[in-house]
Amino acid sequence: MEPPGHLRRPSRMTRHPRTVRSAALLVPALLLLAPLAACSASSDSASDAGYVEPATSYEEAAEDGGGGDAGATSDRVGRAGAEDAAAPRAGRALDDVTVGERSLVKRGTVDLSSDDVATTRHDVQRVADAYGGEVAGQSTETDLDGVETYARMVLRVPVDTFDDALADLERTAQLRSSSSKVEDVTSEVIDTDVRVATQRRSIRRISTLLDQAKDLADVVSIERELGDREATLGSLLQRQKQLRDTTTMSTLVVSVSLPAGEQEPEKEEATGFVAGLSSGWDAFTATATAVLTATGALLPFALLALVVGVPARVLWRRRRVAAPTTPPAPPVAG
Repeated sequence: MEPPGHLRRPSRMTRHPRTVRSAALLVPALLLLAPLAACSASSDSASDAGYVEPATSYEEAAEDGGGGDAGATSDRVGRAGAEDAAAPRAGRALDDVTVGERSLVKRGTVDLSSDDVATTRHDVQRVADAYGGEVAGQSTETDLDGVETYARMVLRVPVDTFDDALADLERTAQLRSSSSKVEDVTSEVIDTDVRVATQRRSIRRISTLLDQAKDLADVVSIERELGDREATLGSLLQRQKQLRDTTTMSTLVVSVSLPAGEQEPEKEEATGFVAGLSSGWDAFTATATAVLTATGALLPFALLALVVGVPARVLWRRRRVAAPTTPPAPPVAG
């Protein structure tokens, strides 16, 4: 018991009531932050292991409300799109792809010489047919008699049969040169496939937001974002189609020409009456052409002389007529 009249010493609780309230508010805050920290840690570990569906999706954003202000809707669209973009682009590691699953682009060229270009061209066609290929394009050259002297063919054959088809083409005629090139595009194929799937999922989610939007500003913002995603998807689909085509069918370019010593001989000079007549006619046409060319070159100067010279001559003659004449002097009287 303290003696009466003695002032009691204030305690810490008595002196700082705000500290008590602050501590009471911090406890619930810490309890709320603990699950978020756990979710963040689990999300990081899951991202290291492989692809994980984003925790906040377009569907969740749509469930928060179909209307709302334009800023909130734009934030939901941008946040969900950023999470899709941040997701790993490869569904599986490239190292897990076996040799047989790799996507390869194969190209080759074969240069042949043959005494019969037409026959060799048909043989090349048969090789393409034998391996399930096709002739994507061809061009030929002939001499004055209609005999083929050169042919170029572009073949498309399945990638799996590329090596065998190349070997058979090299044996079709006399081989001059041959080359081949193989390009591994496995990583690009996987990346493109995953990006296509991600864009399609993103478009579905944005479409859900668009269906639930009520405010005009929200509709405009979502439609603009949807248009950008659809344009990106279109470009990805084009690239995906091109990759599938080049990794399914290889390209072989075959050239066939006559041997070097059997090219078209030079024409001998013709003699006789017909040859002389032809030479004379050629000389006549050449002379006529030269005369007409000279006439055409001088014609502008002739027109200029006509336009300027005629008026000048007329003016000169008028001045000569108008000039006074001096009468002759009278004779001197004797």
